[in-house]
Amino acid sequence: PDKILLFSAFPLNNSIIFPLFKAYGIEFELLNGQQSEAHRAAAIERFKRSGREGPRVLLMSSVGTIGLNLTFAHIIIFLDTLWSAQEDSQTIGRVWRKGQTRRVIVYRPIVLGTSDVFLNSLAFSKELMHLAFVNAPRGVRKCLFLGMLN
Repeated sequence: PDKILLFSAFPLNNSIIFPLFKAYGIEFELLNGQQSEAHRAAAIERFKRSGREGPRVLLMSSVGTIGLNLTFAHIIIFLDTLWSAQEDSQTIGRVWRKGQTRRVIVYRPIVLGTSDVFLNSLAFSKELMHLAFVNAPRGVRKCLFLGMLN
């Protein structure tokens, strides 16, 4: 069965998300910074072991963006735009890494007419600048870096 990693940077969104899950009978596991490490590990294990019955959604805050192997999921939904391209890549890297046997699908719902449009384009522009710098020839990077020091 498909397993979904649902990323929400803002725990305040949970007051909207939880009732929706309940209304549609969606079982989920929660991962956040207020839980003990043992509690988070148990939640991940329940999510990993579940089949058609049990939780197939893992709702995660930024606490889970580094160091976790979640290759048993293959769908990622970002509810919030991340400011850092590195944090974004880290989150995707929890699922899209060695051992992943399925195609990883990433969704980024953006609501037209809201600040989502602006924030997403700003974050995307930051990622393009980051990639341009990282992929630039060494001499160009050195020149840009030295220019920043002056």
